[in-house]
Amino acid sequence: MIDQIKQILNELTIWQSLEKITVQDITSFCIGIFLVALPLILKGVFAKFFINRVSNILTKLTFDEKTITSVATNLQKPLHWVCYLIALAIAVSYFNIDTSGRSILLNLQNSIAVIIVFWVLYHSIDLASKKLTKLKKVLSKELVAWLLKAVRILIVFLAVASVLELWGIK
Repeated sequence: MIDQIKQILNELTIWQSLEKITVQDITSFCIGIFLVALPLILKGVFAKFFINRVSNILTKLTFDEKTITSVATNLQKPLHWVCYLIALAIAVSYFNIDTSGRSILLNLQNSIAVIIVFWVLYHSIDLASKKLTKLKKVLSKELVAWLLKAVRILIVFLAVASVLELWGIK
């Protein structure tokens, strides 16, 4: 019975390829996994650090506490996605991936970066609207609200168009 199991294992090509794995391969793989996991583990620390910096800048620019809290809330998720982007970039550059898989991952990485940039721009419209008090005096509140919605729609449209362009869709 044991001889039959050994014979079956010897016939499997997977088993033969596993015999070729060295300690250096295992060490290299573990280092790669650690490098990919590190930004994911530290995403909360990164987000808090960045939000504290932005809050200090907004405080110096005389924004009220409600606006600063709103900006901090709106930046939380994009900052987490920056950590995912860093982890993906490390994975793409560290591990040897074939050409077609690498190009797909690079397109995915660039798409995530574009989405993050436009996500932040989308939420920065609220911040910009707080400083447009002079425009509210010239135009009606409804027209200013309509303009802000139009800018948001334009940002979403540009984000979709940019991502599609990255993937070669015109």
